[in-house]
Amino acid sequence: MSNIFEEKDLFHVDKEIIIYAFRYTLTRSTYATGTMSEFLIRNWDKFSRFEKDQIKHEIREAINEGNIGMEVDKQSWIRVLGK
Repeated sequence: MSNIFEEKDLFHVDKEIIIYAFRYTLTRSTYATGTMSEFLIRNWDKFSRFEKDQIKHEIREAINEGNIGMEVDKQSWIRVLGK
């Protein structure tokens, strides 16, 4: 697994863990949704094309199924789709 953080960062987290956290927060109505969506936006260039496509696919699917949390959560995920 590749590491999403630079060597200078305090914590090193495999992208797989980030994807797990994304999937966990995707359908929630919580402040964690905003935290995760902002993290994805800030680190978007560190994900592979496949990972980006998968994230966007899962967001679109959750939106289409109406399984996206509250409107504020939906707007957070729509910002990720804009990347």
